[in-house]
Amino acid sequence: MKTILKSSRFHSSFINPLVFIIVFSILFGLILYKIYNNTRVEQTRNIKAFSENIARRIEFKLDGNLDYLNLLVKERAKGLLTKESFNSRLENYLTVHPEFINITWIDSTFVIKNVAPYIGNSLIIGLPIELPEPKKASRLAKKMRKPIYTDHFEAIQSNSSFEIWVPVFSGDTFMGLFAGVYSSNKLLISCLDDRSNKELKISLLDEKSNTIAFHPKTYIETSNISYEENLDLLNLNLKIKLETISEQKFSWITILLFSSTVIFVFGFSFSLSKVTVENHLRRQAQAKLEKSESFLKKQNKEYSLLNEQYISQNVSLKKAKEKAEESDKLKSSFLANMSHEIRTPMNGILGFAELLKEPGVSGEKQQEYIQIIESGGERLLNIISEIIDISKIESGQMEVRIQETNITELFEETFNFFKKETENKKVRFLFKNSLPDKQVLINTDREKLYSILTNLVKNAIKYTDKGNIEFGYKMQTNFIEMYVKDSGIGIKQDRLSAIFERFIQADISDIKARQGAGLGLSITKALVEMLGGKIWVESGIGKGSIFCFTLPKKTENSI
Repeated sequence: MKTILKSSRFHSSFINPLVFIIVFSILFGLILYKIYNNTRVEQTRNIKAFSENIARRIEFKLDGNLDYLNLLVKERAKGLLTKESFNSRLENYLTVHPEFINITWIDSTFVIKNVAPYIGNSLIIGLPIELPEPKKASRLAKKMRKPIYTDHFEAIQSNSSFEIWVPVFSGDTFMGLFAGVYSSNKLLISCLDDRSNKELKISLLDEKSNTIAFHPKTYIETSNISYEENLDLLNLNLKIKLETISEQKFSWITILLFSSTVIFVFGFSFSLSKVTVENHLRRQAQAKLEKSESFLKKQNKEYSLLNEQYISQNVSLKKAKEKAEESDKLKSSFLANMSHEIRTPMNGILGFAELLKEPGVSGEKQQEYIQIIESGGERLLNIISEIIDISKIESGQMEVRIQETNITELFEETFNFFKKETENKKVRFLFKNSLPDKQVLINTDREKLYSILTNLVKNAIKYTDKGNIEFGYKMQTNFIEMYVKDSGIGIKQDRLSAIFERFIQADISDIKARQGAGLGLSITKALVEMLGGKIWVESGIGKGSIFCFTLPKKTENSI
């Protein structure tokens, strides 16, 4: 009887709970397996859709870039594309297309004519196409008269790259090619979005299924799900492959759930005894939580204000950085320009001074040499005067002396001074006097007004090789408007505001195109503003320029 009772107690206290735990664990395992299997099916479907999406993005990006290269081809075939327009346009295009290493212009002899970006690639200009893959693809593109992609190869700028070659024909005449050099890694990365996280490895494969690019660069190899998608692009045989790289946690979850079941069965009774205590602790925690929440809200407001200040400081620092970089660029340009501007007349002065020492130099030659030396000296003196003027303006030491000034007389004096120079250049010089029979008097600084007029007229003569130069004035109610108009080379629209800055010419990169330190217009603007007026310019390439400025009829004395 005792044995039966003990067996019954043992069965009740041990066997029954054990059977319950085993059955419960089996049911949980089956449910978990079903969930795991459904998850893998769904994950496979998502990976397939994601692969197709990335493949279409790459196709769309490459097709769009090919359309842009075809546009360059059409302009080149019509003779509309120049080296300057090629460089300026592609500088902006490559900024938003980081998948390109460069875009190269090749002439009809398969020699590199130009390349963008120019910085970092200028050494390849003038070199023939000799690498095996580019050489084969460029010849095939010419023969087939259609775009051709290269196979994957290693370039100097990238361990993994390929190119597209687009031929240029005008009728049956072969004019060369354009080549877009792609970085496989940058192309892949540029087509990914926020879903491309560390749980997926995304690879770009060649036609032999060799990996030529992948993302992310570091990951842990695990058992995974993978899918491949072919790209539909001319002769370019590439595939996209996606693999899951996150660790599969099914076995650990099974153990965790099984252990939780055991703990649940044996801990259920103990948990009931703790309910009252936990409820009390919960109420205390709730009170503390509400207090902490109030404190955190206050802190969040403070952090929000600090974040706004940080953003504002970042914007200010960015503007300061851009201004410093621009100043450094202007300084380099100014030093290079000054070196050229000072050396040129100085070499002339020294050279012709040496020639004067030669015995037997005729009097006529001596006068010619002396005239050249005087011209060089005047040019040096003008450069030094401009530097002194701009220094005085910046330091606030430029004085304004107001006096009654006859505008008509001042314009006639300027006209007579420059008339001989314009006649020598065979340019018509016109003075349009709106009030020929009246003496126009205003109160201003006569010398500074004369400097403004001479600077603008000299500038017009410098940049006008044929046509007309016209200047004059118009009387308004409270001010007088003066202008200098020329039919010269004109100024690009994006350079109109910059020409009034110090050391800036219409084309800052063309240091030796025209004489000048790049200070004349800056000094002119400062003088106009010093006299209480304002100055502006209207211009366009090949359309000439009109410089206009206003002065009040009466200027207050100031320093």
